[in-house]
Amino acid sequence: MWRNVKGALKEAADCTIRRRRRARRKKWMSEETWEVIEKRKEAKLRSEAGRADNYEVELARAEYWSLHSEVRRLARRDKRRQTKEKVSEAEILINKNEGQSQRIAYKSIKELNGCVNKRKAIPVKD
Repeated sequence: MWRNVKGALKEAADCTIRRRRRARRKKWMSEETWEVIEKRKEAKLRSEAGRADNYEVELARAEYWSLHSEVRRLARRDKRRQTKEKVSEAEILINKNEGQSQRIAYKSIKELNGCVNKRKAIPVKD
């Protein structure tokens, strides 16, 4: 009985409420950074797979930590690049001195400052 009710509720919810998929990747991170992240994951799995006294495991741990620091360095670089791009776009839009372009510029400045509420309501189908 419960399975029938649960199935009916789930089916009705799927028909009326759209599911929003969460973006897995950050838009501002480069492909190079994502490749290093994948290498870091593999090194982490290798280090966790063996015993603690194994020499290969120690090498995998050392590789993981070096890749970890490289990921952090690349992510900082990508974030700085994205921030500089947004600031230069905002400067260009402000200098155009048009109403709509200035609105877009100030919106991007708010995003950089973290003042924008990024939540959007999910529309419900009738």
